[in-house]
Amino acid sequence: MSSCVYSSEAAAWSDTTSVENSDNFIVDMMPAALVGNTLYFNSQQSRGRIVEYDFGAPRRLSFINPPSFRYLLGTVLSPYLGGTVLMPSEGGGLGFASMHRSCLHLWAREAGPNGTAAWAQQGYIELATLLPEHALRRADAVGFVEGLGVIFVSTDDGVFIIELKSHRVGKVSSWGSIYAAIPYMSFYTPDLLMG
Repeated sequence: MSSCVYSSEAAAWSDTTSVENSDNFIVDMMPAALVGNTLYFNSQQSRGRIVEYDFGAPRRLSFINPPSFRYLLGTVLSPYLGGTVLMPSEGGGLGFASMHRSCLHLWAREAGPNGTAAWAQQGYIELATLLPEHALRRADAVGFVEGLGVIFVSTDDGVFIIELKSHRVGKVSSWGSIYAAIPYMSFYTPDLLMG
């Protein structure tokens, strides 16, 4: 797999950066997460791995595995298979959110004492008491609003926003089963010359 970056300032492409990958690989259409100088993408077929592209010098392309979850009894299960959202975490690293059953699980990739990064579960939000019961049959995390700490969750009953700190919920669309939410914000600055 190879990648390069176009610079509009230099009007040129960077040198190609490559990494060996024996799997079929398709970049997921979910929004990417920019954390510092590194861009992260979900992949659709490469065993759910996350693509990591470091813009630093030298540029580096690599894969990292998503977090796995455990039941209370300690049985290790496979990585999340439903919709997953990559985002900056509160601590400045890579964050990860995904649904499993009726819970929205939250993770952050943190550097350990020896400098090796590992996933640490940051908690979960039980949505059974926050969303209509019939909405939880098929729920997927589909987007994130950076700076506001809001996750979009698509359900058969519509799209909801979940505020990560307050756990407040709001329905933002009646359209159910969307694949990705790409939020944007715009600002209006009133003309200082008017009244």
